[in-house]
Amino acid sequence: MQDSHACLVQQEKAFIRWCNLRLEKVDLKIQKLSELFKNCLCVDLLQVLVDHKFQRFIQPLYQGSHLFEHAAVWYTIRIFEINKIAFEGLTGEKALLLWCQRATSGYDNVDIVDFTCSWQNGLGFCALIHNHNPDLIEYKVLDGKNIEDNLNKAYGIAENVFGIPKLLDAEDQIKYIHDKNSTIMYLFGFFRVFYTEKMEKGKPADTLEQTLEEWKTIANGKKYVTKKDMEIYKMSLEDIEFFISKMPVLETGYDYNIFFKKTFSEK
Repeated sequence: MQDSHACLVQQEKAFIRWCNLRLEKVDLKIQKLSELFKNCLCVDLLQVLVDHKFQRFIQPLYQGSHLFEHAAVWYTIRIFEINKIAFEGLTGEKALLLWCQRATSGYDNVDIVDFTCSWQNGLGFCALIHNHNPDLIEYKVLDGKNIEDNLNKAYGIAENVFGIPKLLDAEDQIKYIHDKNSTIMYLFGFFRVFYTEKMEKGKPADTLEQTLEEWKTIANGKKYVTKKDMEIYKMSLEDIEFFISKMPVLETGYDYNIFFKKTFSEK
């Protein structure tokens, strides 16, 4: 089981970087996740994600715990990115894991079975890059004991050659077991560049109406998801419609801390 502090340390960095990559489109930037809610910047983030302009709020939307902040951002990422992954009949995290397993099959010292320990020595990331373009990494000379070198090599090539944002830091990956959510976020970049962009070349982006309709379909049980995912989708749908209707969060009647604490404890 992962140490909760280690997870928060890695997630804080990864989530802030993820948010800032999108907020920079409207010339905004955060230093802490709490700024999304205290300064109402989550509205700006939302309008970037759905390409729809909302009226800004004057009052803070929510001032809660780090647990809420991390959970809220993570489920936003799941809705807009992770849950849209599809590969060989699977979707979401399972599809991403299978794709990683297919792409790294046969590589020495790489055995992808999860989103934590399997990526610890950095060879998994190097294998993904080598599989996509063997000229970029001389995989056979890599040593699984040179963790920092492997990670920095993969992170550098991914960012400089493919434009995959560096959401993780090698020093954190050496010090802690890889945080599952942060690793999934980062690997989504590989999946998007190495697989999705080729499959969906020329496909137009979803409009706000399409996104809402997709969530309604899932929330109404017309797509197969777990019971926990169903609760998350329903809540996400209500949250997005709350933003559109410009109603204060605290009047929705939800105790977010209890909801997210319960959700996290079920993992």
